Amino acid sequence: WLEKMLLLTAATFVAAAAAAAVRGGGDACTFDKDVLYTHERVLACFNAVPFNATASRSTLRNLAKAMQTFTFLDTATRIAEPRFAPSIDLLATLDAMQHVSFGSDFQFQQALRRVYLQLHDAHTNYYAPRCYMTFTFYQPLSLLQYVRADGTVTVEVAPLVDANVGDYYLREHGVDIGEYAGAVVDRIDDVDAHTYLRAFAHNHTGLAKDPITRYNILFAIQPPSREFAKP
Repeated sequence: WLEKMLLLTAATFVAAAAAAAVRGGGDACTFDKDVLYTHERVLACFNAVPFNATASRSTLRNLAKAMQTFTFLDTATRIAEPRFAPSIDLLATLDAMQHVSFGSDFQFQQALRRVYLQLHDAHTNYYAPRCYMTFTFYQPLSLLQYVRADGTVTVEVAPLVDANVGDYYLREHGVDIGEYAGAVVDRIDDVDAHTYLRAFAHNHTGLAKDPITRYNILFAIQPPSREFAKP
């Protein structure tokens, strides 16, 4: 680690703390309060809740009715500058989803979330039902970016680690994640870090129209969140 060069995978960024059970998931969704569980463990619970086609069609119809009053419904289908947000026909997309069968209810909820993220509008989002929001998710590593004196833009692991998450990794895996502070992030999922982060900001950060603002959101120190996937 003399050069502190770190290659990351997307999965590296997530740990989960659970404090409830999800109805409908059976034994896969039995958790103890205030105990840390892995991202994969909680995802298995979420995906154990079966997809209900009747309930999903009802949800989609209600959303379509609600979007009739969305002021920017027509504008969203004719975005002049794709750098700011992709054009999306909300009503057509919601209608098409009525004919899709998902592997689980959670996959359906995530698909809906991605539809609304494309608006890049902090005031118009879709959030999964409360049963999926009864967990507190921790991101063990956060990123920072800065410009070196020679003009090189560098992405590094931030020096801030949640104490509970740090203790968990040390106790369960013998890994002191605090040692990664300052490590240069060169690639993520075998993609150049800057390329990966720009694409992630464009496709998964729905809180701002401006692409630079969306990119900067990725480098905010992330507090514990109730959302399963939150940059």
